[in-house]
Amino acid sequence: MHHYLIKRLAFLVLTIVAASALAFVLLHAVPGGSAETIARHTLVGLEDEVSEQMITEVSDQYDLVDPLWQQYLNWVYRAVRYGDLGTSFVYHEPVTRLLTLALPPTLILAATSMLIVIVAGISLGIYSAVRENRAGDLIVRCATVFSISFPSFWIALMLMLVFSLTLNWLPVTGYGTPAHLVLPALALALHPTAVVVRIVRTSMLETLGQPYITFAVAKGLSFGQIVWNHAVKNALIPVTTVLGVYFGHLLAGAVIIENIFAWPGIGHLLVDGVFSHDIPIVTSCIVVIVTMFLVVNLSVDLLYRIIDPRISYE
Repeated sequence: MHHYLIKRLAFLVLTIVAASALAFVLLHAVPGGSAETIARHTLVGLEDEVSEQMITEVSDQYDLVDPLWQQYLNWVYRAVRYGDLGTSFVYHEPVTRLLTLALPPTLILAATSMLIVIVAGISLGIYSAVRENRAGDLIVRCATVFSISFPSFWIALMLMLVFSLTLNWLPVTGYGTPAHLVLPALALALHPTAVVVRIVRTSMLETLGQPYITFAVAKGLSFGQIVWNHAVKNALIPVTTVLGVYFGHLLAGAVIIENIFAWPGIGHLLVDGVFSHDIPIVTSCIVVIVTMFLVVNLSVDLLYRIIDPRISYE
């Protein structure tokens, strides 16, 4: 167990370093120098011409004259030792402060969507398996096909059109009340919910066909006892993996949904940083998203032992 955990943590650190280095290098390779971008954002009008003197002053101020590898190592050193992720080129604020403001909305959105996925996905998957080839099963399967077939941004726009612009039940965009959370959480959760429903249904049907289920029936146990005490627990092992992966996808997929609904999370901050060529913002957002994804997947792997004590990590 300890050796497994050490190896996974080492892999986690190496992945974060690789992701940050790749993002740092690719962002500096994009046409349009960072010094010129910073200088433009310090001017009153972005259409004004940027002088060579201003570019030189900005380069000296932000250490942009150093070699790229040295800039990256300096950034890593400050981040690890002082928790300093740099200063935004556009907002002229510490990146750590901007991330502190943007992280809670993203976690709230992802956690709410994940709750919908777990409750609706597992419940409908069990119901569909129990009612195999009956009317309820066919309706659930058709609904999952519909949800999987359309991308989340199209679903978000349709939800906005129906519930906000047509029925006027919910706000179109914004943040701050539970009503603002409903549409983005649904738009983000529908696709993974459909996938979880299908996986739970398949896993349940496979489990219900096992010999020990037949033996439980022969013992005279009720169908409800068989489903909840025997089938569900064993069927949820493969589902746990999918839930962990999809929670990471929810964190990454929130980039699109946050921008559609003007949700002030990391995704919204990341897109703004990309368009404004704000390298500290984009690099830090990528590192945070990658870190959260890896931590969630490591936590899910460790949960296997709790669900099934027979599983060994060695």
